Amino acid sequence: MNRMDKEFAEDCEAYYPCQAKEMYSSTTPPVRVIAVEKNVPDALKVFPFEVASQIVKESKKVALSDCICRKHNKLIGKGCQRPHEEMCIWFSPLAEYLIERGWGKEASVEDALKAIERGEEAGLVRNAWLNVQKNPTGLCQCCPCCCHTLRAVYELKIPNALAKSNFVPVIDMGPCTGCESCVDICPMDALALDGNEKVAWNPTRCIGCGLCVSRCPTGAIRLERVPEGQIAVPPETYSQLMTVIAHEKGKTHFYK
Repeated sequence: MNRMDKEFAEDCEAYYPCQAKEMYSSTTPPVRVIAVEKNVPDALKVFPFEVASQIVKESKKVALSDCICRKHNKLIGKGCQRPHEEMCIWFSPLAEYLIERGWGKEASVEDALKAIERGEEAGLVRNAWLNVQKNPTGLCQCCPCCCHTLRAVYELKIPNALAKSNFVPVIDMGPCTGCESCVDICPMDALALDGNEKVAWNPTRCIGCGLCVSRCPTGAIRLERVPEGQIAVPPETYSQLMTVIAHEKGKTHFYK
């Protein structure tokens, strides 16, 4: 983050397609979508790894850093104008590492939760690094035009880069006015107006982020749990995740 300049950003961009293809070539995704918490109905059973506020509160220390992806794209004249300052949230032990080196700023639980609110207001997808049940490295707040992972799904068509959340939007056609608010905010183009000027949902593109529910002015969209047989539970720890990915890729390193 501190050394990123235009030349470095251009090198990263040139390297990106090759890196992303290798990094996300396992069947098990290394990153997981965390749905907008307030849009998950209280009646639904949720796992601790699906609740952003709980992940934040369970960490010994929290750090905030700027989004390297949006900073990188801004330097090369691409991407978007969504906020990048202090939008990434990191947890122990990485939080201590970043704070000690001046690459992150120590933050309170309240600071982290406010960052989450800013991300949701800006239409950013919250992704957990890593796709584990316990002690994820951090929470990134991502856009499809800049984010390393979302770009892999959106641009490079690598679906295994990202584990979808265990929630899906359900649309009530009665209140739907066809205003396209949900269409505009959907990061994956999973929503579009049909021939009757109502919203149609494409489940193959949806990642279950829940941003569409937040933006709908008539309450026509709600989140529901995916069917029982489709609920995905990630590996418990970082070590287990890396072991699974290593077996799937047939090697314990990224490059030969």
